[in-house]
Amino acid sequence: MGVAWFLAGFAFYALLFAAAGALVSRQEDLGGVQAPILMPIVAAWVVGISVLPAHPGNALATVLSMLPPFAPVLMPMRIALGPVPLWQSLTALALALAVAVLMVRFAARIYRNSVLRSGARVGWREAFKAA
Repeated sequence: MGVAWFLAGFAFYALLFAAAGALVSRQEDLGGVQAPILMPIVAAWVVGISVLPAHPGNALATVLSMLPPFAPVLMPMRIALGPVPLWQSLTALALALAVAVLMVRFAARIYRNSVLRSGARVGWREAFKAA
């Protein structure tokens, strides 16, 4: 399960970071574009290291571990800390993989639209409208 979660998380976040990289024309602008992508990773990590060890069955952690932005971090932690129903693990994995498949099309459209506007930074709102 660890390898499956690694691959699902890598696919999801690699595609998000690829789309974010296409939004900027200079390396100096990457920090501002990456921040919204890093926030769910950091939030999941904080919940995982502060809540899960004391309360592995916490409702917040259970709900967040089912959502694709948080699942690659939280679900392996939940699995390692105690029994997780198989349906939860498989459902969260299927959702994460389905969203990663959708992200391929989304990232490709953002890349295509951003490359046509070379020279200027494209904002997230403008990229979402174009995608």
